[in-house]
Amino acid sequence: MHASAANRSRRLQGVVVAFDLDNTLFDPTGRAYQDTIEQFRSRVDLGLGPEEALSVFAELRHVGNAMERLGLQNPLHERGNADALAYLCLTRDLPADVQRPNTVRGANAACRKLVFQLADLDAAARQGPPGTRLEAELAARRCAADPRAAQFREQITALAGGPAIAAWAAAYRAIELAQPVDDFRPLFDALSDLGAATVVISEGRTAIQKEKVRRLGLSDLLDGRILVTDAAADLPGSSGFDRRLDELIDLQLRNPHSPMDPDLAWLWYFRCVVDSWRSKTPWFYARCLHALYRNPERPEDGLAQLAVVPAEVWARGAMRFVMVGDRYDMDVLPLIELLGPACGLRIRLKQGKYSHLHSDDELAVHLRPDRTFLEWESLGQFLTTGLTTDSIGPITSPPAMIPDKAPPDYVPRGLDSPCTLVRAVSEVIRDARG
Repeated sequence: MHASAANRSRRLQGVVVAFDLDNTLFDPTGRAYQDTIEQFRSRVDLGLGPEEALSVFAELRHVGNAMERLGLQNPLHERGNADALAYLCLTRDLPADVQRPNTVRGANAACRKLVFQLADLDAAARQGPPGTRLEAELAARRCAADPRAAQFREQITALAGGPAIAAWAAAYRAIELAQPVDDFRPLFDALSDLGAATVVISEGRTAIQKEKVRRLGLSDLLDGRILVTDAAADLPGSSGFDRRLDELIDLQLRNPHSPMDPDLAWLWYFRCVVDSWRSKTPWFYARCLHALYRNPERPEDGLAQLAVVPAEVWARGAMRFVMVGDRYDMDVLPLIELLGPACGLRIRLKQGKYSHLHSDDELAVHLRPDRTFLEWESLGQFLTTGLTTDSIGPITSPPAMIPDKAPPDYVPRGLDSPCTLVRAVSEVIRDARG
């Protein structure tokens, strides 16, 4: 992946090359994940074939947020945890040398149905108009308060605390940590030599994603330049904001037939804005771009601040930004929606577990990736020998960080709010309106 010595000019000076982490740099082919499950099956008799095992573990991703709503560990953040393995044992009745509660067998189907229902409600509470999302949030909290949910949580907790499941979790984690990773050091060194700034833009928990970067041997090269959704949504004043919002939601749940408290609808709008930065949405990418523009050496420091680059400042120098990722819906489309098809350069690595999704032929021309590669070798060669500043459409104006405009009375009221988070969001809206 090294560029030749003759090509090592600073021809990419001022260019930012951003990489997705999971399934792009970390386990791009998906083989490490499959090997982890296969090795785990060889140590623990789950009574499952290879394909069925992959399907069972995929279910954990689907219900991860629902498990978190029930007060359990979220397998989206760490696959090899005791609660996740206990969930599999209880809901799929997997053969295992574990002590099961006597009530389990009769409750399996009902509990699994409840968790799937909660997963659907959680998804509905994360997308769509704020009013619709609030109704889904209320329904999700009612579902999580169902007596069957409490019974299921108790069963999971009891089973996860046993020695067999604890040993399983330790074994799974050890296998996962022992999986080899690809060596991208030569690529990052070559891009640095060419003058490009490299960053990682990822969804998940900051600590976990930084641990993956450490395993890749890139921590020193990416110090201060690991941009994670967790940091973008963890803003000053969040804890006090969440407490007040929970109070209003609990009051509404206790009085379901009473009129909606106007304060609840008002605060919920700001919750929807903050939630727009919790995953790879256009507005999360906008947060990253503003942080990069303000401090290209350490954009991570500014991601937890709602700092907007004014249009007159941005106009002094256009940004040339390249995004490299494996998932069209998370690494390509959000940037097209944010910037339009002419700004930036979006490169898809069509390899691994999501390669079968979103074929270029199925997409409108203006919605396709700018470049698509089927494996890392040719992608690396392009980045180090074929990429030029002329091939990257400049970003000439600051991208919007808010998904939509607030109702007219929300901004002035927000500017007077005692909550730091609400004031900060209101200031961003005000500044965006000019």
